[in-house]
Amino acid sequence: MVPDSKRTNFLMPIESPLPQKPQNIWGVGRNFKDHAKEMQSELPASPLIFLKSGATINTHPHQVALPSWVQDVHHEVELAVQITDTGTPLQATIALDLTERHYQNQAKKAGLPWTLAKSFKGATALGPWLPWSEDFLNCEISLSVNQKLRQQASLKDLIFSLPEITQFLLNHFPVCHGDLILMGTPAGVAPLLPGDLAEAQLGASLNHHWQIKTL
Repeated sequence: MVPDSKRTNFLMPIESPLPQKPQNIWGVGRNFKDHAKEMQSELPASPLIFLKSGATINTHPHQVALPSWVQDVHHEVELAVQITDTGTPLQATIALDLTERHYQNQAKKAGLPWTLAKSFKGATALGPWLPWSEDFLNCEISLSVNQKLRQQASLKDLIFSLPEITQFLLNHFPVCHGDLILMGTPAGVAPLLPGDLAEAQLGASLNHHWQIKTL
């Protein structure tokens, strides 16, 4: 059995719910070179932002229930950062940005929005929250599924830094206090299936797991 979130003396996770429910979740696409390569996509010249509803946050701490209509949901492990309306980081956690790849690929081919692929119920799974530290940006993130490593990268390898992303958001969008930024995922994205056990790691600070089920 996988234990509850493992802790170190680095920082103590906040076990309470988000103090400020996010109105918006700002996703950053292709923010690792190796992920852009595996998706056969060009590197962006500026942050590639997509929007997820704040209501996509998964409400169960250790379960992800996939909607019955999905065909091909992929995991994307990411650093999630909660910010103020001026872009100041408040806290952070490890996250799964779940993506319905079949519908995303259809949308890409047709030049349509990714909403169905990115903003379905439960499409944002979050670990326990940690008070913000700049040290997070020097950590590795990783994801194992059924105890097999699938994704791993250093956050130092992000194409666009957190200050660059927050400045871009503030210049272009109505950022609200408590919004989340999903900083981007490394290579290794792959399907999640009912019965899978996904375990995500943020450096030595946080380890969190989710059991995958179907609604």
